[in-house]
Amino acid sequence: MAITLERSEINAILKAGTLTRIQYLQLMSLILSGQNIDEDDYRLINQIFDRFRLGRISIVDS
Repeated sequence: MAITLERSEINAILKAGTLTRIQYLQLMSLILSGQNIDEDDYRLINQIFDRFRLGRISIVDS
């Protein structure tokens, strides 16, 4: 089963500054799965993890 997260969802996470635990796990699985991710998506996902590490994005339960 392929893990997918739409680019619009990724952009929404960056805009809102929050992500759910499920989205976090989906992003981690996507990066670690070795699936073909284009450079733009890879860059956006890295922005999310960078902002999370800096405290600019938080994880919410929902």
